[in-house]
Amino acid sequence: MKNGNGNSKIAALMKEFATECEPLEQYDDLLQLSDAKTGAHYCECHIKGSKLVSLGTPNVPLDPDEPDYRANREIVEDDLAFQRMKEDAKQKRSFSNIVAEWTKEHDADHPLKIIGGQHRFVAIK
Repeated sequence: MKNGNGNSKIAALMKEFATECEPLEQYDDLLQLSDAKTGAHYCECHIKGSKLVSLGTPNVPLDPDEPDYRANREIVEDDLAFQRMKEDAKQKRSFSNIVAEWTKEHDADHPLKIIGGQHRFVAIK
């Protein structure tokens, strides 16, 4: 893992993430980034749709302290743009910029909590 900050807990979590999610990037090539405002650690990587579907869920609150807060998360399945996206997914179109949190809290069977780009996630499914 490049640019690790020496935090062994974060390194262990990233190793577990890489083992389970099998990103296209090798573990040693994952770039650990951090948000200076929140202190959150993250990486940007590429995960196969099959892994995303089997390990992901959009059923997650955006704020753990407010379990019902899910701002603009409704999928309008009969919307023309969404129907087009589903057809694109069937033709193996690439979808990127899906934001997910990897945690086994709250639904350990689906450790990828989709918090952004949920419409793309649903289209892939």
